Amino acid sequence: MLTLREKTASYLELVRLPHLFIAIADPLAGFIAASPSGIDIFKLPYLLASSALIYAGASALNDFADRGHDPAGKPIPSGRVSPGGALSLGAVLIIAGVLSASAAGAWPLIMALGLSAAAIAYNAGLKGSLVYGAVTMGFSRALNLSLGLSAGSPGTGVMLLLPLIIFAFVFAITLLKRLPGPETLSSGIGALSGWIAACAAIQVLIFSGFFMAEGLLFAAIFYVTSGAAVVMALSGKLKAEGAMKALVLSIPLLDAAFSAGAGGITAGLPVAALALPAIVLSRKF
Repeated sequence: MLTLREKTASYLELVRLPHLFIAIADPLAGFIAASPSGIDIFKLPYLLASSALIYAGASALNDFADRGHDPAGKPIPSGRVSPGGALSLGAVLIIAGVLSASAAGAWPLIMALGLSAAAIAYNAGLKGSLVYGAVTMGFSRALNLSLGLSAGSPGTGVMLLLPLIIFAFVFAITLLKRLPGPETLSSGIGALSGWIAACAAIQVLIFSGFFMAEGLLFAAIFYVTSGAAVVMALSGKLKAEGAMKALVLSIPLLDAAFSAGAGGITAGLPVAALALPAIVLSRKF
């Protein structure tokens, strides 16, 4: 019989608690970038809650879908969480996330519905395909960022590049899951191409004058940390699982480059800081 503390820890592991901080970095960055006249403090909590709830629900559904071949220590195979409990929790969390987004407006609601549909489709079978799985994961992150953009007031169509940049990066991350293996060459080329495309796009935004130069600080840190992980994974010096973990933890730096590029250093700092609790908690969950 599990204690209340053990049950709580099991469910926090199920919903990937450390990654919830990574998830909310996307809409926070999007909202900051699309709010040149100042942050609407009343909308922002709904956006962040929506992102965290949908991500948590998707994580629970992922463990439900993978319950037959996950390691024995995971919450469902170990018996700490029942399959029905994980499925029910995932559904409730995703619905709560959509309702939270609706409080921020019609466009955030549409983005949340799209994000939920992508998460369900991924766990329902798309993750089994190299290309479709990578596209769906990239699309999910793009929608997550767009959740924040849609609640702000984007001043230019160039703002639409931001979801494309994070799509390219997450697409690259997902391809690394197939290393090593029979698809190593195509996965490696795709991963490297996606990373280069994301980095190049940020530089274009900065040097074209669309972004403030302050964005370069966070962009440079992102280039170094993510680039090292990609190169080490492709060279075989770092296992794909370790590389993906490092790359996911670098997402707030990418988001911070967007925020600082739009609003200066002070706008980028809180976004980048979300990586800290994710790193600390990842050692426990």
